Amino acid sequence: MVTTFRLINSLTRMAASLDEVITAGHEECNAGATDPSHDFAPLGPGPRARMGHRRHGWGAAPRGMVSAMATGERVTALKSNPVFAGLPAKEIEALAVAAREDTYRPRDYVFMEGDPARWLCVVTSGRVKIVRHSSAGKDVVLELLGPGEIFGGVAVIEKRPYPAAAQALEPTTVLKVPAEALIAASERHPAVIKEMALMIGRRLRTAHDSVKSLSVDPVEARLAATLLRLAERDGARTKAGLALPFHLTRQSLADMTGTTVETAIRSLSRWLKAGLVVDEGGRLVIVDKTALAEIAAGEPEDSGAVTPLVRRYIKTSFVFLLAGLLLGGWIVAAEFLASRYPPRLFITAHVHLLLVGFMLMMVMGVATWMFPRPAKDDTRYRPELAEAVYWVVAVSTAVRAAAELWAGLSPAPALRFAIAAGGLGQLGGTLLFVVNMWRRVRMPPAAAQH
Repeated sequence: MVTTFRLINSLTRMAASLDEVITAGHEECNAGATDPSHDFAPLGPGPRARMGHRRHGWGAAPRGMVSAMATGERVTALKSNPVFAGLPAKEIEALAVAAREDTYRPRDYVFMEGDPARWLCVVTSGRVKIVRHSSAGKDVVLELLGPGEIFGGVAVIEKRPYPAAAQALEPTTVLKVPAEALIAASERHPAVIKEMALMIGRRLRTAHDSVKSLSVDPVEARLAATLLRLAERDGARTKAGLALPFHLTRQSLADMTGTTVETAIRSLSRWLKAGLVVDEGGRLVIVDKTALAEIAAGEPEDSGAVTPLVRRYIKTSFVFLLAGLLLGGWIVAAEFLASRYPPRLFITAHVHLLLVGFMLMMVMGVATWMFPRPAKDDTRYRPELAEAVYWVVAVSTAVRAAAELWAGLSPAPALRFAIAAGGLGQLGGTLLFVVNMWRRVRMPPAAAQH
């Protein structure tokens, strides 16, 4: 028992140190990057609720906020968590009888950072976020907890004030076990302390990942990783994809990743536009998990990796090369083996497939890969323009080559217009590509954002 308590005490100190590092990392990430007009009001001395945020003390809850819950339901709620699952039935029932249940509206505080630890809390419905207030007066979200998860227990066991605040993210019900009852049960059953130590160990691993992410990952990778972690832990599979079962505000997402709400809005807007995620009634649904995982791994388009657009350029160029080689082989066979000179338009189509289709597309693909990407926050950057150039050149080359082959076999006036349209499309696409690349190299390159 003593050894286990020392272990949980050591783990708690480590977790507290990591929380301090994460909070400092969030402040550093936001330093100089926040529009002052969006700053929150500074906090006064000591932890206090922000203006407009309600808090409930650990005493009697406001009228109408105490929920009547049957003892059997409380027992079920306690047994759903590994901390209490190994206790005898009578012990769990005694804790359930001593417990109380409170309900909270969105943004209500269950307790504040620095409050005396008088309750171990179990989320029975809704969501609770564990928040620390930085010295700059901003929130740093350390965890999001859902039904069945506990919080505040370690502070109760150690008889220390709560190290962070707990705030309802949506209409939430919390089952509260008094400190005296929990300490007495842990003294009779050391397994409670052991399970809490395991819980802290899992939290430490998550905290280590957060510290690493804040140190080296760009902001978009942190946002993507946070969305994936929440979806994999709490998401429900739907026809559209993996849906978060709760409303996650842009502000909460920014607070969890150490960035500004403006940056979170811009990133999510890009993902919504690209179809990586969709918004269904205020709840995010991850549609393309693979693409989001690539971003979370720190492999966005800015990183110099071969992007999907470059791959299309390369693949299309080889398709044109293969078509040109097959046509060239047929021309050689017809001329030297069958002693039949092919139509002039066949030669023209052969040249266009090789020179424009293969060589030009290859050059465009390599140039797109080699030139630095501008920062995505640059309002002058238009990624859809690069996509349009690809399609204009590819379609124009294919149309022109097909029309030349067809006209060589069966001349028709309409085919001349198709050939002319294809040639104009090739010329226009090439000019558009040159202009786009010129603008691109004059923009500041994308830099890793933290």
